[in-house]
Amino acid sequence: MADHSLVVEPYHEESLPDPDRPHWGPLAGIGVWIFSFVALFMMSVLALGVSYMIDTARGISVPGLRDGPEFNEWAMSPNTILVQVLSTVAGHALTMAVCWAVVTGVGRRPFWESLGWEWHGGSARTKTLFVLGVTAIMYFTFVALAQLIPSTSETLFDQLLKTSRQVRYAVAFMAVFTAPLVEEVVYRGVLFSALRSRFGPSPTIAFVTLLFAGVHVIQYWGNWAGLIGLTILSLVLTLIRAETKSIFPCVAVHLVFNTVNALIIVFAYSS
Repeated sequence: MADHSLVVEPYHEESLPDPDRPHWGPLAGIGVWIFSFVALFMMSVLALGVSYMIDTARGISVPGLRDGPEFNEWAMSPNTILVQVLSTVAGHALTMAVCWAVVTGVGRRPFWESLGWEWHGGSARTKTLFVLGVTAIMYFTFVALAQLIPSTSETLFDQLLKTSRQVRYAVAFMAVFTAPLVEEVVYRGVLFSALRSRFGPSPTIAFVTLLFAGVHVIQYWGNWAGLIGLTILSLVLTLIRAETKSIFPCVAVHLVFNTVNALIIVFAYSS
């Protein structure tokens, strides 16, 4: 009798997980979103501690927390800011680890398939033109808004970029190599899927759109054109996710858009 124990059943597309019907619920999705902030805060505090120890070991007199303005001046120094910016990469890594644990059930389910990575329909050329076209429209939308609505004050992000050239390089690196993937996994991946399964598409699109834009308010306060542009970008990305059931085009648009801005930061930004 033939031994069929090693026969592998053919893989059917129908067996793929449905990203709009995830195994995790709204509480898990919101929990992942909250953790993404906790991770960044934890890494920022750790970075301050590392900077403190490094400066102390170098014989630099570092003010304590009770010294108030002196401590704030040290915390806002170029080297300290650089370490904190780089700590964001570690925060993103922790966030991805938690996303993996929630989405896969700690390894019991496929990660990318459960989130909806596969972008079905259309040729590679069509998809590339779509990504470039959406990115171009969004970029010129930001430019037009900046002409119509001038900034009323210097933003925290502008102040950050003026700290040093090294900080600008670190921000540009993060904007290209970690932020697009991590932010899309959190917002249009874990969170969108969880809320979509419980509350339906329209409320989820509105909530995720405003949430993504809202977390940038403090960073870009005073740059009203930028905040409006971010809201439009968030809406476009969320609509793409809802229509395609895939986060891949969202990551692609986000990546290309951030790459353009990273090049501006590196080569055209003037302090």
